[in-house]
Amino acid sequence: MFRFLMISVLLTSIVFAQQSPDGRYSVDQERRISHDIRDEQSVIYRVLDSDDREVYSVTREATYDAAFPSVGVFNSGKLIIIDSFAGIVEFYDTTGNQMDVKTLPGVTDVEHERKIDFALHHNRAACIVSEPAHADARLVVFSETGEQLLLKKIDDPHTTGIAYSPDGAVLAVGTYRWIGESLREKSYFLTGQGEILGSVEKGFQRGLFSDDGRYFIGYSNSYVHLIDVADNEVLWSREREHDAIIIKAAWHLNEVLLLTSDKPLLYEGTWVYNNPIVMTLDALRGEVISERFFPEVPFTSGYFRVDNDELLLQLDDSVYLLERD
Repeated sequence: MFRFLMISVLLTSIVFAQQSPDGRYSVDQERRISHDIRDEQSVIYRVLDSDDREVYSVTREATYDAAFPSVGVFNSGKLIIIDSFAGIVEFYDTTGNQMDVKTLPGVTDVEHERKIDFALHHNRAACIVSEPAHADARLVVFSETGEQLLLKKIDDPHTTGIAYSPDGAVLAVGTYRWIGESLREKSYFLTGQGEILGSVEKGFQRGLFSDDGRYFIGYSNSYVHLIDVADNEVLWSREREHDAIIIKAAWHLNEVLLLTSDKPLLYEGTWVYNNPIVMTLDALRGEVISERFFPEVPFTSGYFRVDNDELLLQLDDSVYLLERD
């Protein structure tokens, strides 16, 4: 079980869109949002090093009535921008110059309902694409310079998430389809060459593998489950309790940590969470080992991270060190 020590810190950087897989680089976004269709919208992506120093930036126009593009950064510091509305993927070098632009396979026009989830591993980007015009999803893997390495169709029309194993040998892909009025969710596990290793009848929106790649935590804001990837078996599942939502999950040795809270409330344009709880579960059995409560602690962003081998819980500008009793 854990006890918590409060560390007083002041974080100067905003929440990052995504870190590189090795944590050496990160990206923040400055968005110019207009409520007038006649005005231009734009976003500045700033790539930062581990000391929060700007390495370079890319400024990009954004379509008025479409979602802002997604962004990621490779271990090398190269940038990837994924525009689901246009169906394109852009690649930038470490000075901010565009190296390549790829139109995703099967894309013929702009599409508001196109959905693209992606995951990075070292110098690869895996994108899972779904859209109304297609009866199946498409898994596309690119190199960091824009070379297409893989195209694989997945026999489900809608996707929810994608994740790489730590060694990059396995990809998890979450999907769903409607069968009559019943929702069927599924998680596929594939090799880097696109061979399907197996699947289970559980989905996920976010997920992470154990260090050895044997187990996978799949979760959304309403459920979490643990999958034995080698045996294609769901070891346990857990639904959210009462009106709580699941925010983050993390591995820690032979335990699973969950950060939950009350449902968020919209305050001055920002979703604010309250009453966070850290729940510690036995990883293989799903049994609750301990729960720690933070009554009436509001926050807008919360996650677990490791710093100098210490496990930390971060809630906005407050950091809690998780120590064993």
